[in-house]
Amino acid sequence: MTKYLLIAAFMATWVSGFSQTLNKPVYDEALAKKLGADQYGMKTYVMAFLKAGPNHLQDSTARLKLQMAHLKNIQRLAAEGKLVVAGPFLDDQPIKGIFIFNVATIDEARKLTETDPAIKAGSLIMELHPWYGSAALMQVLDTHSRIQRKVLPINYPDMERYDKRVDEYIEKAADFAKPILIHFRDLMHKASPLVTETIKWGTPHFEYKGTICTLAAFKQHCAIGFWKSSLLPDPHAVLTKREEAAGQFGKITSLDDLPSEEILLELIKSAIVLNEQGIKTEKKAPKPKIELTVPDDFKQLLAQNLVAQNNFENFSYSCKKEFLEWFEEAKTSSTRQKRLDSAMQFIADGKTRYWKYNK
Repeated sequence: MTKYLLIAAFMATWVSGFSQTLNKPVYDEALAKKLGADQYGMKTYVMAFLKAGPNHLQDSTARLKLQMAHLKNIQRLAAEGKLVVAGPFLDDQPIKGIFIFNVATIDEARKLTETDPAIKAGSLIMELHPWYGSAALMQVLDTHSRIQRKVLPINYPDMERYDKRVDEYIEKAADFAKPILIHFRDLMHKASPLVTETIKWGTPHFEYKGTICTLAAFKQHCAIGFWKSSLLPDPHAVLTKREEAAGQFGKITSLDDLPSEEILLELIKSAIVLNEQGIKTEKKAPKPKIELTVPDDFKQLLAQNLVAQNNFENFSYSCKKEFLEWFEEAKTSSTRQKRLDSAMQFIADGKTRYWKYNK
Protein backbone atom coordinates (compact mmCIF):
# COMPACT_ATOMS: atom_id res chain seq x y z
CA MET A 1 0.00 0.00 0.00
CA THR A 2 2.74 2.46 1.02
CA LYS A 3 4.75 1.57 -2.10
CA TYR A 4 1.84 2.48 -4.35
CA LEU A 5 1.17 5.75 -2.51
CA LEU A 6 4.80 6.77 -2.96
CA ILE A 7 4.68 5.90 -6.66
CA ALA A 8 1.47 7.90 -7.04
CA ALA A 9 3.01 10.91 -5.29
CA PHE A 10 6.10 10.72 -7.51
CA MET A 11 3.96 10.49 -10.65
CA ALA A 12 1.94 13.52 -9.56
CA THR A 13 5.16 15.53 -9.22
CA TRP A 14 6.43 14.24 -12.60
CA VAL A 15 3.18 15.19 -14.33
CA SER A 16 3.41 18.67 -12.81
CA GLY A 17 6.92 19.07 -14.17
CA PHE A 18 5.84 17.77 -17.58
CA SER A 19 3.01 20.29 -17.80
CA GLN A 20 5.42 23.09 -16.93
CA THR A 21 7.69 21.94 -19.75
CA LEU A 22 4.79 22.20 -22.20
CA ASN A 23 3.98 25.72 -20.97
CA LYS A 24 7.65 26.75 -21.17
CA PRO A 25 7.82 28.79 -17.93
CA VAL A 26 10.61 31.30 -17.37
CA TYR A 27 13.30 29.85 -15.12
CA ASP A 28 13.73 31.83 -11.89
CA GLU A 29 17.20 31.07 -10.56
CA ALA A 30 16.76 33.15 -7.40
CA LEU A 31 13.53 31.36 -6.50
CA ALA A 32 15.08 27.95 -7.21
CA LYS A 33 17.96 28.75 -4.88
CA LYS A 34 15.59 30.02 -2.18
CA LEU A 35 13.53 26.85 -2.29
CA GLY A 36 16.55 24.53 -2.39
CA ALA A 37 15.66 23.14 -5.82
CA ASP A 38 18.02 21.07 -7.93
CA GLN A 39 18.33 21.52 -11.71
CA TYR A 40 15.01 19.69 -12.13
CA GLY A 41 13.13 21.90 -9.69
CA MET A 42 13.05 19.03 -7.20
CA LYS A 43 14.43 18.42 -3.71
CA THR A 44 14.62 15.66 -1.12
CA TYR A 45 12.08 15.44 1.69
CA VAL A 46 11.04 12.76 4.16
CA MET A 47 7.43 11.58 4.00
CA ALA A 48 5.81 10.17 7.13
CA PHE A 49 2.75 7.93 7.19
CA LEU A 50 0.89 8.24 10.49
CA LYS A 51 -0.65 5.02 11.76
CA ALA A 52 -2.63 4.10 14.87
CA GLY A 53 -0.31 3.13 17.71
CA PRO A 54 -0.67 0.41 20.34
CA ASN A 55 -2.01 2.72 23.06
CA HIS A 56 -5.61 3.85 22.68
CA LEU A 57 -6.82 6.19 25.44
CA GLN A 58 -10.33 5.27 26.58
CA ASP A 59 -11.01 8.57 28.33
CA SER A 60 -12.15 11.07 25.70
CA THR A 61 -10.92 14.09 27.71
CA ALA A 62 -7.39 12.67 27.84
CA ARG A 63 -7.65 11.75 24.16
CA LEU A 64 -8.73 15.27 23.20
CA LYS A 65 -5.92 16.85 25.21
CA LEU A 66 -3.45 14.61 23.42
CA GLN A 67 -5.00 15.54 20.07
CA MET A 68 -4.64 19.23 20.85
CA ALA A 69 -1.00 18.77 21.87
CA HIS A 70 -0.41 16.83 18.63
CA LEU A 71 -1.90 19.65 16.54
CA LYS A 72 0.06 22.32 18.40
CA ASN A 73 3.24 20.39 17.67
CA ILE A 74 2.30 20.37 13.98
CA GLN A 75 1.88 24.14 14.07
CA ARG A 76 5.26 24.55 15.76
CA LEU A 77 7.08 22.40 13.20
CA ALA A 78 5.38 24.29 10.36
CA ALA A 79 6.36 27.65 11.86
CA GLU A 80 9.97 26.46 12.10
CA GLY A 81 9.95 25.46 8.43
CA LYS A 82 10.47 21.77 9.21
CA LEU A 83 7.01 20.60 8.09
CA VAL A 84 5.68 21.57 4.66
CA VAL A 85 2.56 19.39 4.36
CA ALA A 86 0.36 17.68 6.97
CA GLY A 87 -3.16 16.33 6.89
CA PRO A 88 -5.45 13.44 7.85
CA PHE A 89 -7.00 10.81 5.61
CA LEU A 90 -10.79 10.80 5.90
CA ASP A 91 -11.39 7.11 5.31
CA ASP A 92 -11.17 4.34 7.86
CA GLN A 93 -7.81 2.84 6.93
CA PRO A 94 -4.65 1.92 8.89
CA ILE A 95 -2.85 5.02 7.59
CA LYS A 96 -4.36 8.00 9.41
CA GLY A 97 -2.48 10.88 7.79
CA ILE A 98 0.75 12.14 6.24
CA PHE A 99 3.56 14.54 7.04
CA ILE A 100 6.17 15.82 4.59
CA PHE A 101 9.26 16.99 6.45
CA ASN A 102 11.68 19.52 5.02
CA VAL A 103 14.72 17.43 5.92
CA ALA A 104 17.07 15.31 3.87
CA THR A 105 17.50 12.23 6.06
CA ILE A 106 15.42 9.71 7.96
CA ASP A 107 17.41 10.40 11.16
CA GLU A 108 16.52 14.10 11.04
CA ALA A 109 12.85 13.28 10.51
CA ARG A 110 12.86 10.71 13.31
CA LYS A 111 14.15 13.32 15.77
CA LEU A 112 11.28 15.60 14.75
CA THR A 113 8.66 12.87 15.15
CA GLU A 114 9.96 12.14 18.64
CA THR A 115 8.78 15.61 19.69
CA ASP A 116 5.16 14.71 18.91
CA PRO A 117 3.11 14.07 22.10
CA ALA A 118 0.97 11.48 20.26
CA ILE A 119 4.10 9.56 19.28
CA LYS A 120 5.42 9.73 22.83
CA ALA A 121 2.11 8.43 24.18
CA GLY A 122 2.04 5.56 21.69
CA SER A 123 -1.31 6.55 20.19
CA LEU A 124 0.40 7.14 16.83
CA ILE A 125 3.40 5.64 15.09
CA MET A 126 5.17 7.01 12.02
CA GLU A 127 6.53 5.16 9.03
CA LEU A 128 9.28 7.28 7.42
CA HIS A 129 10.41 7.25 3.76
CA PRO A 130 12.83 9.48 1.82
CA TRP A 131 10.88 11.24 -0.89
CA TYR A 132 11.85 13.19 -4.00
CA GLY A 133 9.35 15.88 -4.90
CA SER A 134 8.87 19.36 -6.28
CA ALA A 135 10.67 22.12 -4.39
CA ALA A 136 7.55 24.21 -4.98
CA LEU A 137 6.03 22.46 -1.97
CA MET A 138 8.09 24.86 0.13
CA GLN A 139 5.59 27.58 -0.87
CA VAL A 140 2.47 25.65 0.15
CA LEU A 141 2.16 27.17 3.63
CA ASP A 142 2.60 30.71 2.38
CA THR A 143 -0.03 30.17 -0.32
CA HIS A 144 -2.38 28.52 2.17
CA SER A 145 -2.17 31.48 4.55
CA ARG A 146 -3.41 33.72 1.73
CA ILE A 147 -6.38 31.56 0.72
CA GLN A 148 -7.77 30.49 4.10
CA ARG A 149 -10.75 32.53 5.23
CA LYS A 150 -10.80 31.07 8.74
CA VAL A 151 -8.17 29.55 10.95
CA LEU A 152 -8.76 25.84 11.57
CA PRO A 153 -9.61 25.43 15.29
CA ILE A 154 -6.81 23.83 17.28
CA ASN A 155 -9.33 21.35 18.68
CA TYR A 156 -10.41 20.06 15.26
CA PRO A 157 -11.75 17.43 14.77
CA ASP A 158 -12.07 15.40 17.96
CA MET A 159 -13.17 18.15 20.37
CA GLU A 160 -16.46 18.38 18.50
CA ARG A 161 -16.88 14.61 18.12
CA TYR A 162 -16.78 13.60 21.77
CA ASP A 163 -18.94 14.71 24.67
CA LYS A 164 -17.61 14.67 28.23
CA ARG A 165 -21.07 13.74 29.47
CA VAL A 166 -20.82 10.42 27.64
CA ASP A 167 -17.61 9.73 29.59
CA GLU A 168 -19.52 10.43 32.78
CA TYR A 169 -22.39 8.18 31.67
CA ILE A 170 -20.00 5.28 31.03
CA GLU A 171 -18.17 5.85 34.32
CA LYS A 172 -21.44 5.62 36.26
CA ALA A 173 -22.59 2.47 34.45
CA ALA A 174 -22.40 -0.99 36.00
CA ASP A 175 -19.09 -2.81 35.53
CA PHE A 176 -20.58 -5.34 33.08
CA ALA A 177 -21.83 -2.47 30.90
CA LYS A 178 -18.63 -0.44 30.57
CA PRO A 179 -16.83 -2.61 27.98
CA ILE A 180 -20.03 -2.77 25.92
CA LEU A 181 -20.50 1.00 25.97
CA ILE A 182 -16.84 1.70 25.22
CA HIS A 183 -16.73 -0.81 22.37
CA PHE A 184 -19.82 0.49 20.61
CA ARG A 185 -18.81 4.11 21.11
CA ASP A 186 -15.42 3.40 19.51
CA LEU A 187 -17.12 1.70 16.56
CA MET A 188 -19.36 4.72 15.98
CA HIS A 189 -16.34 7.00 15.63
CA LYS A 190 -14.41 4.41 13.66
CA ALA A 191 -17.24 4.20 11.14
CA SER A 192 -16.94 7.90 10.29
CA PRO A 193 -14.97 10.93 11.52
CA LEU A 194 -18.14 12.96 10.98
CA VAL A 195 -20.11 11.25 13.76
CA THR A 196 -20.70 13.33 16.88
CA GLU A 197 -22.21 12.39 20.21
CA THR A 198 -24.48 14.01 22.75
CA ILE A 199 -26.80 13.20 25.64
CA LYS A 200 -30.55 13.30 25.06
CA TRP A 201 -33.22 12.03 27.42
CA GLY A 202 -30.45 10.86 29.72
CA THR A 203 -28.70 8.51 27.27
CA PRO A 204 -25.90 8.79 24.67
CA HIS A 205 -27.01 9.61 21.12
CA PHE A 206 -24.77 9.44 18.06
CA GLU A 207 -25.50 11.87 15.25
CA TYR A 208 -24.65 12.86 11.70
CA LYS A 209 -27.26 14.93 9.88
CA GLY A 210 -29.71 13.61 12.43
CA THR A 211 -29.70 10.82 14.98
CA ILE A 212 -28.01 7.57 13.92
CA CYS A 213 -28.56 5.48 17.03
CA THR A 214 -28.80 5.49 20.80
CA LEU A 215 -26.95 3.61 23.51
CA ALA A 216 -28.25 2.89 26.99
CA ALA A 217 -27.11 1.03 30.09
CA PHE A 218 -29.48 -0.37 32.69
CA LYS A 219 -28.91 -2.29 35.91
CA GLN A 220 -28.66 -5.68 34.24
CA HIS A 221 -28.38 -5.06 30.49
CA CYS A 222 -27.49 -2.59 27.76
CA ALA A 223 -29.52 -1.62 24.69
CA ILE A 224 -28.67 -0.25 21.25
CA GLY A 225 -31.32 1.37 19.11
CA PHE A 226 -30.83 2.39 15.48
CA TRP A 227 -33.08 5.33 14.68
CA LYS A 228 -34.03 3.99 11.24
CA SER A 229 -33.70 0.27 11.92
CA SER A 230 -36.65 -0.62 9.68
CA LEU A 231 -34.75 0.77 6.67
CA LEU A 232 -31.40 -0.88 7.35
CA PRO A 233 -30.24 -3.79 5.17
CA ASP A 234 -29.86 -6.92 7.28
CA PRO A 235 -28.09 -9.61 5.21
CA HIS A 236 -26.73 -11.26 8.35
CA ALA A 237 -30.16 -11.40 10.05
CA VAL A 238 -28.95 -9.72 13.24
CA LEU A 239 -31.81 -7.23 13.51
CA THR A 240 -34.41 -9.82 14.36
CA LYS A 241 -35.59 -7.98 17.47
CA ARG A 242 -36.64 -4.72 15.89
CA GLU A 243 -39.80 -4.30 17.94
CA GLU A 244 -38.35 -5.06 21.35
CA ALA A 245 -38.01 -2.20 23.79
CA ALA A 246 -34.46 -3.35 24.52
CA GLY A 247 -33.34 -2.38 21.01
CA GLN A 248 -32.40 -4.23 17.86
CA PHE A 249 -30.07 -6.69 19.59
CA GLY A 250 -32.21 -7.49 22.60
CA LYS A 251 -30.84 -7.24 26.12
CA ILE A 252 -27.05 -7.06 25.88
CA THR A 253 -25.20 -8.34 28.93
CA SER A 254 -21.73 -8.90 27.43
CA LEU A 255 -19.75 -8.28 24.25
CA ASP A 256 -20.65 -11.82 23.18
CA ASP A 257 -24.25 -10.70 22.70
CA LEU A 258 -23.22 -8.30 19.94
CA PRO A 259 -22.64 -9.08 16.26
CA SER A 260 -19.05 -8.96 15.01
CA GLU A 261 -17.23 -5.67 14.60
CA GLU A 262 -17.46 -5.97 10.81
CA ILE A 263 -21.24 -6.41 10.88
CA LEU A 264 -21.75 -3.54 13.31
CA LEU A 265 -19.63 -1.24 11.16
CA GLU A 266 -21.72 -2.21 8.11
CA LEU A 267 -24.92 -1.31 9.98
CA ILE A 268 -23.53 1.97 11.28
CA LYS A 269 -22.28 3.02 7.84
CA SER A 270 -25.63 2.08 6.28
CA ALA A 271 -27.39 4.21 8.90
CA ILE A 272 -25.06 7.12 8.11
CA VAL A 273 -25.88 6.81 4.40
CA LEU A 274 -29.61 6.98 5.16
CA ASN A 275 -29.09 10.28 6.99
CA GLU A 276 -26.70 11.54 4.29
CA GLN A 277 -29.33 10.93 1.63
CA GLY A 278 -32.12 12.40 3.72
CA ILE A 279 -34.14 9.17 3.69
CA LYS A 280 -36.79 9.17 6.40
CA THR A 281 -38.99 6.51 7.93
CA GLU A 282 -42.71 6.76 7.49
CA LYS A 283 -44.28 8.77 10.25
CA LYS A 284 -46.58 6.78 12.46
CA ALA A 285 -49.83 8.27 13.58
CA PRO A 286 -49.25 9.85 17.00
CA LYS A 287 -50.57 7.80 19.88
CA PRO A 288 -53.34 9.50 21.83
CA LYS A 289 -52.14 10.94 25.08
CA ILE A 290 -53.29 8.94 28.04
CA GLU A 291 -54.48 11.04 30.93
CA LEU A 292 -51.78 11.02 33.58
CA THR A 293 -52.73 9.83 37.04
CA VAL A 294 -50.82 11.55 39.81
CA PRO A 295 -50.44 9.16 42.78
CA ASP A 296 -51.78 10.24 46.16
CA ASP A 297 -48.41 10.29 47.95
CA PHE A 298 -46.99 12.63 45.31
CA LYS A 299 -50.12 14.81 45.43
CA GLN A 300 -49.67 15.24 49.16
CA LEU A 301 -46.05 16.33 48.75
CA LEU A 302 -46.99 18.83 46.05
CA ALA A 303 -49.78 20.25 48.23
CA GLN A 304 -47.15 21.05 50.87
CA ASN A 305 -44.97 22.96 48.43
CA LEU A 306 -46.86 25.48 46.30
CA VAL A 307 -43.78 26.43 44.24
CA ALA A 308 -43.21 22.80 43.26
CA GLN A 309 -46.91 22.31 42.61
CA ASN A 310 -47.03 25.32 40.29
CA ASN A 311 -43.88 24.22 38.43
CA PHE A 312 -45.18 20.69 37.97
CA GLU A 313 -48.51 21.92 36.61
CA ASN A 314 -46.62 24.05 34.04
CA PHE A 315 -44.37 21.19 32.91
CA SER A 316 -45.05 19.62 29.54
CA TYR A 317 -46.93 16.34 29.28
CA SER A 318 -43.71 14.40 28.60
CA CYS A 319 -41.86 15.96 31.57
CA LYS A 320 -44.70 15.04 33.91
CA LYS A 321 -44.83 11.52 32.49
CA GLU A 322 -41.07 11.01 33.06
CA PHE A 323 -41.45 11.76 36.77
CA LEU A 324 -44.53 9.58 37.21
CA GLU A 325 -42.97 6.62 35.39
CA TRP A 326 -39.85 7.02 37.53
CA PHE A 327 -41.94 6.59 40.68
CA GLU A 328 -43.80 3.56 39.29
CA GLU A 329 -40.59 1.80 38.27
CA ALA A 330 -39.28 1.75 41.84
CA LYS A 331 -38.97 -1.84 43.09
CA THR A 332 -39.23 -1.04 46.81
CA SER A 333 -41.05 1.50 48.94
CA SER A 334 -37.77 2.95 50.19
CA THR A 335 -36.57 3.49 46.62
CA ARG A 336 -39.87 5.09 45.73
CA GLN A 337 -39.63 7.47 48.69
CA LYS A 338 -36.08 8.49 47.72
CA ARG A 339 -37.28 9.22 44.22
CA LEU A 340 -40.23 11.25 45.49
CA ASP A 341 -37.91 13.32 47.69
CA SER A 342 -35.44 13.89 44.84
CA ALA A 343 -38.25 14.81 42.47
CA MET A 344 -39.61 17.40 44.87
CA GLN A 345 -36.19 19.08 45.03
CA PHE A 346 -35.88 19.05 41.23
CA ILE A 347 -39.37 20.35 40.61
CA ALA A 348 -39.14 23.09 43.24
CA ASP A 349 -36.05 24.34 41.37
CA GLY A 350 -37.87 24.14 38.05
CA LYS A 351 -35.79 21.18 36.90
CA THR A 352 -37.00 18.28 34.76
CA ARG A 353 -36.31 14.62 35.44
CA TYR A 354 -33.20 14.66 33.19
CA TRP A 355 -32.06 18.21 33.89
CA LYS A 356 -28.42 17.09 34.39
CA TYR A 357 -28.18 16.12 30.74
CA ASN A 358 -29.64 19.26 29.26
CA LYS A 359 -27.08 21.52 27.59
